[in-house]
Amino acid sequence: MIKSILKGGSLANTCIIEENGKTFVRKKISLAKEREYGYYRWYSQLKKLQRLGEMFPGKFVKVLDFGVSKGDETLAYMDLEYHEDAVNCYEYLCEEGRTMGEAHNLARSIRDSISVVHNFSIEGCNSAMSLYFEEEIMSKIRECYKSSEDFRVAYNSSGIPKLLPELREIAIKLHVPTESLTHGNLTLENILFLKDSQRVLFIDVYEENVIDNKYNDYSQLLQSANSHYELICEYGEFPVVPKAISQFNTELYHVMQDQMTEKEILLTLFFECSQFYRMLPFKLKASRGNVDSMLPFMKIAKRLTEDLINEN
Repeated sequence: MIKSILKGGSLANTCIIEENGKTFVRKKISLAKEREYGYYRWYSQLKKLQRLGEMFPGKFVKVLDFGVSKGDETLAYMDLEYHEDAVNCYEYLCEEGRTMGEAHNLARSIRDSISVVHNFSIEGCNSAMSLYFEEEIMSKIRECYKSSEDFRVAYNSSGIPKLLPELREIAIKLHVPTESLTHGNLTLENILFLKDSQRVLFIDVYEENVIDNKYNDYSQLLQSANSHYELICEYGEFPVVPKAISQFNTELYHVMQDQMTEKEILLTLFFECSQFYRMLPFKLKASRGNVDSMLPFMKIAKRLTEDLINEN
């Protein structure tokens, strides 16, 4: 029996199930429709959750089962453990009465939990950023440009095209000192806070980032706390920002300053900027071609690009 349906930004259908006295989360995905942004991402998430869950017990949500849905062979499912006391960290920080101290503690808890994952590292490659820029920024823009006349009009009038050559130069000059194991989509919505045990649990991991390291993970926290991704998705282009999210963002910068050099922080800010280009094709597909839903994120991409250019 379906207990409740959970909201989410992916093409998967997610709900809480009660069955045979047990409660769990089920994520279903079409095996036929939008396979690139649906099944392939769902599948890579499943495999990464299994691997990281085995390597780091208690850090990632457990996979209980997966297969093809009974009665509908066009749908696949994965079942995940359910925590009744859990709230995602975006909702936690938005709760009325959330204190600055709680925002501070949350930032430190996330740092401590994800650093164990990042400790599994390898040496970075000198030319990796050239591929990242081409695949994660330019190819995403071309994909939207090819498929939507409305996007072409919005993009050409946005001022972004003239900025991209300078952004490319910045990317090529940035060195990737290390790669590592990562979460891969470390936004506030993809981290659960378990209130009873006062700890965090990672969900909705992601594999296809080209470059995997702590700088990319931290950039996605900035996507949430600094550029207010979830708030804009929920409330529109100019949301009221809860004080706890602003405090979390301040603490996040302190964490980065403690762990990173100035060049590494610049690399993290570049990755934050890139997130808002990378999401454009998915946003276009999820909104069924409604370019208006993409405009706030294009504006953020432009603003962050200009900030990087001015910093250089």
